[in-house]
Amino acid sequence: LGQAAPGPNLIYVPLLGFEVAGLPGALLALAGFLLPSGLAVVTVSRLGTTYADRRSVRAFRAGVPPVSLGLLLAAGWLIAPSAEPWPLLLLTLGAMLISWRTRVHLLWLVLAGGVGGALLAGG
Repeated sequence: LGQAAPGPNLIYVPLLGFEVAGLPGALLALAGFLLPSGLAVVTVSRLGTTYADRRSVRAFRAGVPPVSLGLLLAAGWLIAPSAEPWPLLLLTLGAMLISWRTRVHLLWLVLAGGVGGALLAGG
């Protein structure tokens, strides 16, 4: 989800840079915002590929999906009190199980949730 929607900072940071120093400021602010995390992802990805046969890397890769699913369930748990809790929790659990047991990309589930929410809200 974080890859699909990096958040309002992605819009705000270049705007702030533009206000301070025009187009060069916007580009530098955006680079300063994106480069550290981008370089970290590239570095970790290359290290994971280079050392894929190591036990620690295999353990890390095996542990990431359950943690991601747990975070998805926790997000549903936090959002649920704002509405009818049981339908939202069941929906979150269903999305978690679909993403865990199938090859359906999580973004399709997010899109389906957004469309379903818009339809239920009458918009």
